[in-house]
Amino acid sequence: AEYMGTSKNLMATPRKVLPTNVKPSNYKLRLEPDLEAFTFTGSELVTLTVSEATSSIVLHAKNLRVVRAWLVGADGVETAAVDHSIDAESQRLTVNFATPVAVGTAVFGLEFEGILNDAMAGFYR
Repeated sequence: AEYMGTSKNLMATPRKVLPTNVKPSNYKLRLEPDLEAFTFTGSELVTLTVSEATSSIVLHAKNLRVVRAWLVGADGVETAAVDHSIDAESQRLTVNFATPVAVGTAVFGLEFEGILNDAMAGFYR
């Protein structure tokens, strides 16, 4: 297990490490807050290096509603996700595709919505 913390922190906090078969190399992120309703919409495009074919992409997410997820493979073909699930405890979003993502470079896209909270975590007010 991997841990993070300082010598002052005797209770080490376990890191929630993502799978290593898909590695991000570039992020393009757009966030549009609504400061009256305390909500936001956003999207991201993430350039990925896939070292082992996989039918799912796993990333960290907390208190988000996924609107749409897709992948553009090295062949330039866009594939929509078939479904997704969020594990609130581990703060992980798993996005599933009908066919495996091939080894090589791909671009993962995600559109999402969320709440501007006052919990000092994520995108907060």
